Amino acid sequence: MQNNVFDLIKIAGAKENHVPKPDLNNFTHVRAYHCCRPVDQHSYRDKGILVGQPGELESQFREIFNDFDEALLDQAVAKSPPSAELRVDLALDYRWLFRQCQEYAQYGSERLLKFADNLNSGNGIDLRGRLRDIGTPTMVIAEVPIKRVDKTDLEELDELLLQLANGQYKAVFESDEMIDFTISIDDGVPPDWIAEIKTLNDENDQLSVTAT
Repeated sequence: MQNNVFDLIKIAGAKENHVPKPDLNNFTHVRAYHCCRPVDQHSYRDKGILVGQPGELESQFREIFNDFDEALLDQAVAKSPPSAELRVDLALDYRWLFRQCQEYAQYGSERLLKFADNLNSGNGIDLRGRLRDIGTPTMVIAEVPIKRVDKTDLEELDELLLQLANGQYKAVFESDEMIDFTISIDDGVPPDWIAEIKTLNDENDQLSVTAT
């Protein structure tokens, strides 16, 4: 059976038109977007989007910067302790990711970037560039079963749709059509939710979809 997918972007451009509020009960799935920088894009087809484990990110950081003294690596890691919440965040408007969350496609992980910045502290070496030498800037498009979306996220999305319908939504940036809204999946995104995988262009620190 074909999914009936809710796509926020289809109504985001009509904020000034006071479009009727969609009923989320009429949809089976929600289209959502995730930016990343994998070494192997095809891994998402096999494994989905996994929740980043602190130990794995630390090991990756130590491997990338293995030419640094171990004590310096320890200090860099200690300055950025892991978040208590391990989850995968998905945006409902990819344009928001492109504007506000470029680091995920450019450097692979916000925490890896923090480690590199901690290690760089005061020595003037471009360690961020080393992260950009690894992997491919990528956008993963998922179709998330609406029954798997957190209840609070759904309630907030419903309120957002009401604001859009009434012309009450206040854009974060004036004149922008993009909408800041994310949902969180605690146990990751399984491969059967993956709808598309797109390579991004990240030249001049601006993200765009690479033409195919």
